[in-house]
Amino acid sequence: GGGGAIAAEKTEEEKEALKAAREARKEEKQRKAAEKKAKKAAEKAALEAAERIDDVTYLSASEQDSYQRMGDMARVMSRSQTGRDFARAQDLGASEDAPHKPGSTVWLRGRLHSIRVKGGSCFLVLRQGAFHTVQACFFKDKEDPEGSQRMIRYLKSLTVESVIDLEGTVAEANVKSCSVQDVELTINRIHSVSKAAAILPFLVEDAARSEAEVEASQGTDRPFPRLGQELRLDHRWMDLRAPAQNA
Repeated sequence: GGGGAIAAEKTEEEKEALKAAREARKEEKQRKAAEKKAKKAAEKAALEAAERIDDVTYLSASEQDSYQRMGDMARVMSRSQTGRDFARAQDLGASEDAPHKPGSTVWLRGRLHSIRVKGGSCFLVLRQGAFHTVQACFFKDKEDPEGSQRMIRYLKSLTVESVIDLEGTVAEANVKSCSVQDVELTINRIHSVSKAAAILPFLVEDAARSEAEVEASQGTDRPFPRLGQELRLDHRWMDLRAPAQNA
């Protein structure tokens, strides 16, 4: 009988040992899971930090090289005058008498009329007033893949009708869709000064179409929208950006 009691005691000890081993395994599993979670969170934070494009506080043209080439403009709150001279779109050209010829670098401020980003390239149209438009483009730089990626990511975030500041180099081109047809701009820097809402009541290009053009499109696969008078008057400031209404 005594031997049986000792055997039973041993079994209890074994049970305790098994229980302790189980607890240790459980704790180890929890520790590993917590480590994995912390590592994932750190990786996510690092990726977000790398991808974040901070606002640019543009105080002076002389310090421009220390600012990043893309990003929304932060308010300068009258701390300085930047010293930038903004060009007019109609002064860009390839002719001898054009104030800004191919090879010159200029700053332009205007509204983002349209933008198309595909792969490592971007084409956009900048509009000044209702009548003057110029094409600007950006292509991925093999020498600076990381910087190019950031630029493409920023360009993708821009919304049509936003007010944009753009520094570019004038280059000869043949652009049929803009009022400036013999040159375009190669983008060096771009900043959103005032971002427009992603969804607008209507597009300026729709407001600019003639009644005949809208009518002719109705039987096709992609009919143009009809903009009623009430819609136009409710958003008069946008309607006036169309050339005919502005004229």
